[in-house]
Amino acid sequence: MQPQKAKSPRKILSSLNQRTIALFEERGYQCDTVESYNAFTRRKKDLFGLFDILAIGKEETVAIQLTSKSNMSARVKKISNSPILPELLRSKWRILVIGWFKKPNGRYDYKEFEF
Repeated sequence: MQPQKAKSPRKILSSLNQRTIALFEERGYQCDTVESYNAFTRRKKDLFGLFDILAIGKEETVAIQLTSKSNMSARVKKISNSPILPELLRSKWRILVIGWFKKPNGRYDYKEFEF
C-alpha cells in the first residue's frame, strides 16, 4: 500500500473555484473566473485586486471572493478597506466572501458573508 500524496493548494483552490461556479450556476447565474495569472511575476491578480469569480443573472452582478473559512475575516477586512467598495455597492453589485471548509465527514461546505 502506497502512502497518499498530499493535494497541492493550487489543486484544492481550483476545485473550490469549480465548486463555487457550480453552486452559482445551480442558483441560476452565469459565472466566470476573473483572476488572471502573470507568468513574469508568477502571481495571480484578482479583479480589482479583490474578486475571483463574477456571476451575472437574476438582474444582478455578484462579485465573489473565494477563500477558506478560517481566512474569511482577513478577506472581509481587505474588501472593507478597499476604496472601490462604495462604488461597487452604488452600482448595485452584490459582494460575497465565500469561505470553504471540510466537515468531519470529509465533504466540503461553505459559509457566506455579504456586504
